[in-house]
Amino acid sequence: MSLEKKNRLLVLNKMYELSNGSSFHPFAEEELSSLLGLSETEIENILEYLKKEGLVDCWASGAFVISHYGIKEVEELIENPEQRAEHFLLINVIQNYSTITGLQQGNTYSNQTINISSENKVALSEIISSLNILKDSIQLLPEMMDEFVADIQTLEAQNNSPKPKGIIISETLKSVRTILEGAVAGVGTAMVADTNLFQKIESTLKLLG
Repeated sequence: MSLEKKNRLLVLNKMYELSNGSSFHPFAEEELSSLLGLSETEIENILEYLKKEGLVDCWASGAFVISHYGIKEVEELIENPEQRAEHFLLINVIQNYSTITGLQQGNTYSNQTINISSENKVALSEIISSLNILKDSIQLLPEMMDEFVADIQTLEAQNNSPKPKGIIISETLKSVRTILEGAVAGVGTAMVADTNLFQKIESTLKLLG
């Protein structure tokens, strides 16, 4: 899933969560920007997209509310977490998490934030650096390369965010791992497995649970 789609899902889910599934709870762009650690420009673009898709409505005051259709979309994702909703390729953002070190305990609708230690932030930065170097030499099909680049951008955004989402980092690292494993196993690929990189990814995934 691209960073853009992930952010759209985060916004819609946050509106659902805080409104308790109600179409009468207004949100200001500034409020959503602060809650999700996204810029107001990003929030504005996301809300415009969601509005065009009928997932949110805009009141005359300029406030936004999740629409009845948007509520149904989120609830479909909750009830069918392994299936694709009409507008989103689901990552498991909406689920019940167990409490793990450094991760806030959430409920069914929460987006987890994680306090990344300086050491872990350095490790994630090293992973991102290795991936950026690797993308110039790895041989992938065009659509897989697009996903690989989007995953790197997602990790960079989360690593730089004041409120990184542990579940997004975890799911993105799993996606990267799957892509790299496929590249290593591919016939005729020039890529040589970076054992150290795989180890760093696995270590970070263990931390995130």
